[in-house]
Amino acid sequence: MTLDEILTRQRHFSNIFFNADALTEQDRENLTKMLSLELHAEVSSLVSAINFKAHRKEKKQPDRDKILYEGIDILRYTMAIMNVWNISSDELITAFNDKDTFLHFRQKIESNEWDGRPVAIIDMDDIVVEFRRYFLDWLRTERGVNIPYSCPEYYATSFSQSMGFNGEQLYKDFISERCLKRIPAVENAIEFTQQLRDMGYWVQLLTARPSENPLCLLDTSHWLMSSGIYFDDVAFSGEKFRWIVQSQFNGKVEFCVDDSPKHAAEFASHGLKTFSPSFSYNQSLRQQTGVIMVENLLEIIDNLKQEKTCHKI
Repeated sequence: MTLDEILTRQRHFSNIFFNADALTEQDRENLTKMLSLELHAEVSSLVSAINFKAHRKEKKQPDRDKILYEGIDILRYTMAIMNVWNISSDELITAFNDKDTFLHFRQKIESNEWDGRPVAIIDMDDIVVEFRRYFLDWLRTERGVNIPYSCPEYYATSFSQSMGFNGEQLYKDFISERCLKRIPAVENAIEFTQQLRDMGYWVQLLTARPSENPLCLLDTSHWLMSSGIYFDDVAFSGEKFRWIVQSQFNGKVEFCVDDSPKHAAEFASHGLKTFSPSFSYNQSLRQQTGVIMVENLLEIIDNLKQEKTCHKI
């Protein structure tokens, strides 16, 4: 039996009680609550087939048959919820593969413990990922919003609004269409991160991407797994300096690389050596004490090597 057949047979049974195609949004929410509670009851029933009460002396033989059939009930309630929202078997398979990639990614990250190396805090978008150019190209081809690369705004929000578009919604649409998987790496980004590794740095990627958006989290993980970019760990935070202060790396960060005027200025104003590639939207950083503007990533490597040579002398 295929996954599509399982969904179909569950739908035939569910149709006795409700017609998924005729449900309102409120109906779907109410059914989801009801089915989730029933699924929870089945999970509790499955657990009752084993010895889960550690404080009890008496033990029983685990009931394998009960585990199997309660597991089927759990599966059927899950399939019923998928049917309520008209989620297809193809979507389920895609989602399973997405989560599988993410789980392997997370396991790899969590098993890699910091060993005391000096830390390099590296932003993702427009540092190692060619995000903005790709996003503006997408706006032009998919939404008919023609914004020049020289626009002084990162997301070109006011330009989009002047054309009748909601800038935040455009970004969400970009993520929903799985574009984060397809963005190319910045030129020399692979060599840059590998050289940082060879120079003895712990490469900590720190991005302001919204990790609460599941597709953003999954597709960022997928990209990192397949990009060739070297990194030791990755974290998501819209308040990057606060993240550093609260992390185990506080006091051990040797430098940061970030293109954002907000984050780069905050790093520099708190005494962190900060590099920032020069773009149309971050020229204010030229006036920021402590920020070193560069034209490309390998210029950062040259700067670091020169500094190390000067220290040796």
